[in-house]
Amino acid sequence: MKSAVFLFFFATSLVPAVAPADEAAKTEKPAVANQASAAEAKAPVIEAKTQEPKPVEIPFEVGQDRIVTTTTSQTLPKGVFSFSDYEIALLQLSYGITDDLQFSVMASVPIIQFALVPSIKWRFFHNERIHLALTGYVGGVILYAVNGYGGYLAGLTLSMDTCIDKKCSSIFTINSQGGYGWDSQSISGGAGALAFNTGFIVKLAGSLKLLIELNYGMSPKIDHSTFQALNLNYGLRIHGKQFAADIAFLRPLFYVDHGNVQPIGYAFFKYVPLGIPYLAFTYQW
Repeated sequence: MKSAVFLFFFATSLVPAVAPADEAAKTEKPAVANQASAAEAKAPVIEAKTQEPKPVEIPFEVGQDRIVTTTTSQTLPKGVFSFSDYEIALLQLSYGITDDLQFSVMASVPIIQFALVPSIKWRFFHNERIHLALTGYVGGVILYAVNGYGGYLAGLTLSMDTCIDKKCSSIFTINSQGGYGWDSQSISGGAGALAFNTGFIVKLAGSLKLLIELNYGMSPKIDHSTFQALNLNYGLRIHGKQFAADIAFLRPLFYVDHGNVQPIGYAFFKYVPLGIPYLAFTYQW
């Protein structure tokens, strides 16, 4: 528009003025107004678009579905498999059915006994900071050395994670677990147990993480008293994009029986004060 106005004034400057200055001004104004209105008509109309909120992205790092032995609310991404080996004797295969639903099968190496425990974890709520999940399991154990004597177990765990950083590499977890077990000889004569667990996964640097958890469990005894125990587990995790290795220690602290607090395995743990060594490996694909 500026170029058209400039050419207009340049052309009129070359023609001798015949009309008075006032009349020339009168003829110029409508032309400029017409050009402005034409430019406004051609100007594109920009409509404001409302942006829909983006879904919360939840990155998953190998091994993040547990601390040491305590389950977290984290689940495998959809279509991802993982294989874990705990202390060589326990094996677990997991699969992410959806981003919030994980199916797992744990089995023991069939040497003295064989255990098979399938489980499913459903993360029913999550945002950028809080994650909630339910894990249900049911399974059985067979002891070869006792003529096929075994038992069954079932339970449910409610977990809550709080992300300490934006990527949820460091988390604080608390969960409660209720379980019931009975032997194969008498299904009606089982026993229940409750457990309360809490712990941290703290990213130290790069691919190194610190693992700390407390496990408190209680179970009724035959004489109607309650057995209680407290364990401290801690260690380090080294992980990559597909692999994780845990080097940890399991340290029972004390138990309560008939109201008496007793240290667990004092004669044993005075020689291994750090606790029982615990190794776990996970491969994810």
